[in-house]
Amino acid sequence: HGAAYSGYRPGDAATRNREATGRMTAMLTELAQGLADQLDAVGVKAVIDPRNARPPCAIIQPPSFQIVGMASNFLATFDYTISVVAPGPPNLDAITKLYDLVEKAVEGLNVSSGRPVTVTVGNQEYAGYELTVTLTARKDD
Repeated sequence: HGAAYSGYRPGDAATRNREATGRMTAMLTELAQGLADQLDAVGVKAVIDPRNARPPCAIIQPPSFQIVGMASNFLATFDYTISVVAPGPPNLDAITKLYDLVEKAVEGLNVSSGRPVTVTVGNQEYAGYELTVTLTARKDD
């Protein structure tokens, strides 16, 4: 009744996807930590767990991604959104501090774009910028 395809065995796709997922999990963790380390190196405290956010800081959000290849290696591009957050209420003093944080972040990372936002940490609103950083990564078997 069902069609048979040469070279296809049930479970092949699921096995490949599980292997790729494990590679992707490790890759996402390594990339996020690498971004955090780069920001820390230029004087911007960075967190990958938003529960640990204490402005002034940068919060590295989970990325959107596009998978380019999954055969013998795993190749993907990741668009990370990094929320840079200034301390205090969103007024001119905070915005001035925010500009300083954004300048440092841009110096430390390959930022492709940014936009001003209000960031909520806990129940407080803060002045912020969402910066986008695109990374391409490969993980070979």
